[in-house]
Amino acid sequence: MLLLAKAIHIAAVALWFGGLFLLPRLLASRARADGPDADRYFIPVARRLYFHLMTPAAVLAVTLGGGLVAVTPVGAWLPAKLLLVAVALALHAYFGLALFDLSNGRSRHRPLTFSLLGWLPLLLATGIIVLTAAKPVTIAPLDAETRRAPLHAPLAPGLR
Repeated sequence: MLLLAKAIHIAAVALWFGGLFLLPRLLASRARADGPDADRYFIPVARRLYFHLMTPAAVLAVTLGGGLVAVTPVGAWLPAKLLLVAVALALHAYFGLALFDLSNGRSRHRPLTFSLLGWLPLLLATGIIVLTAAKPVTIAPLDAETRRAPLHAPLAPGLR
C-alpha cells in the first residue's frame, strides 16, 4: 500500500510540475499574440491545463505527500523540501492569477517575463528531487558526540 501511495504521489508531482513548466509558456505565447483568435485558442487550453490537470494533480500530490510524511524518516531535508513545495504552491497560485488577468484582457508581464518564470519550476523540481533522494540527516555538520544514526538505518548489533 505504501508503494502504491508513493507511485501515485510521484505521478501526481510529475503531472503538476509538467503543468508548471508548460503554463508559463502558454501565457507567454498568449501575451505575444494579438486578436480574438489568440483568446479563442490559448485561454481555453491554459484553463484546461490549470483547472483540469495541474490543480487536481497538485491537490493529490500535497495530500499524499502529507500522508507520506507520517511514515517517512525525518531529517533536516524535510523542512527544506516542504519549503520548496510551498514555493511551488505559491507559483501555482501566481500562474492562476496571471491566467485570470489574461482571460480578462490584462497582462501582468511581458512575454519574456513569463518565459523566465517558466524556468523556476525546473529549479524547484531539481531541489525537491535532490533533497528527497539524498535525505540528508542534517544540513549542518554535527560533532562526534551528538551524531546519531538516521531513523531508517538499522542499529548495529550490540547497540541499543
